[in-house]
Amino acid sequence: MLLNTQNQLLPSPKPEHKTSNIKPEVIDLISSSYKNPVSPEGIFCYILYAVLYSNIYRQKYLEFLKINFPKIPFTKEYKLFKKFSKLGQQLVNTHLLKSHLIKNTSSRLEGQNGGVRKITYDKKRSQVYINKKQFFTNVEPEIWNYFIGGY
Repeated sequence: MLLNTQNQLLPSPKPEHKTSNIKPEVIDLISSSYKNPVSPEGIFCYILYAVLYSNIYRQKYLEFLKINFPKIPFTKEYKLFKKFSKLGQQLVNTHLLKSHLIKNTSSRLEGQNGGVRKITYDKKRSQVYINKKQFFTNVEPEIWNYFIGGY
């Protein structure tokens, strides 16, 4: 159940039908090259998470990534594709907080509402301050120091 702005319970949203934005011809081409069926989700996990999150890939194609669409290397081996796709799915689950790999700690916003002013990190308390009176608790240094796309 969800809460609306008046903190009244709302029914949970119904699951939506997924529509792939990968052309069926591309899925067919990849499936035929592996002589095994591949799903749009498998391709997504392979490309966006297993390949694009690879530090080796990002270093090798750094200049190309700045100016154009990235070149995606596909393995010739179906087993390797499945392995990378599975690893990509684990990253997806981690980002969606659905992974068993995530510690059973959570960040919570504490303090009086004052809006975002200046963001600072207190290492000793593992807190991220967004103003003088409001902060997030339980923010591990690894999370604070994690960069995505230079941010």
